[in-house]
Amino acid sequence: MSAVSISYNDLVNAPGSLQRQIEQAFGNGEDALGVIIIKASVVAPTFPRRPARAVPEIARGLAQTRRQVRFSARRDPRKVLEEGSGVYASTPTHLFGWSHGKEIMNGKPDIYKGSYYANPLVDHPNVDEELRQKNYMYYGDNVWPEQSEPGMQNFEQAFKDLGKLIHSVGLLLSKACESFVSPHVKSCTSSSADITDFIATSQCNKARLLHYFPPSPSKAQNGAEDNAVQDDACGIHLDHSLLTGLCSAMYLDHGADGSEPKVVPAPDPKAGLWICPRRKGSEPVKVSIPADCLGTL
Repeated sequence: MSAVSISYNDLVNAPGSLQRQIEQAFGNGEDALGVIIIKASVVAPTFPRRPARAVPEIARGLAQTRRQVRFSARRDPRKVLEEGSGVYASTPTHLFGWSHGKEIMNGKPDIYKGSYYANPLVDHPNVDEELRQKNYMYYGDNVWPEQSEPGMQNFEQAFKDLGKLIHSVGLLLSKACESFVSPHVKSCTSSSADITDFIATSQCNKARLLHYFPPSPSKAQNGAEDNAVQDDACGIHLDHSLLTGLCSAMYLDHGADGSEPKVVPAPDPKAGLWICPRRKGSEPVKVSIPADCLGTL
């Protein structure tokens, strides 16, 4: 079993030709992994223009954009975001701004990773106030670092640019999925809207920039019985979104001299995204996402 790959050009110019691949990836077959890799040397949807600000150059592409969105060029994100001059975590939920040690995994605070959460499309969702209060984890306001914070310059803009890029590619894929998915969606809901409408009009899109901290020396030395299902990573879970867009992982070597970290190959061949197939008795399958591609689940 392996992930289905499609061309970005086909997604833009010939979405009707992708029905076989879409059903192979998202269908009910035992070999369906529920993921599609969108291949392109440059993923280049058009961003809406913002006043007094240049639109990111298309030629910059996905790989370069994701480099710019990393937490910090030179410093540990805990020091930048927890010891900085600003307040980057919102209350009463950890699902906006910086979150570290607030989420619970296996009954304990999760200290092995930190996350920056935000809605990449809108800072203040335009919804009824009663709905906002009732579902604050989805409709809360974004929280951003100050531009003057060392190591966080342009973080907000890069985060939004990458989120909007992933969202726009997701809309293209949802349109290609309509004939395959919408009849089932409409049979399960009272709405006549297509899935593309749901995604395009949603006010609760969520982007998560996820940072895994290095394991302790003892843990790195001892390893784990099965890295594919380690609960100190993300653990086995189901996403609750219509579509999830994923960039490939970046592995950084910070070195010991305080210089800018270098992007390095994965230190462990088992590190990365693993998916549990439907086929009974099947082992988890590792899915690799190249740096110039997007994974969509």
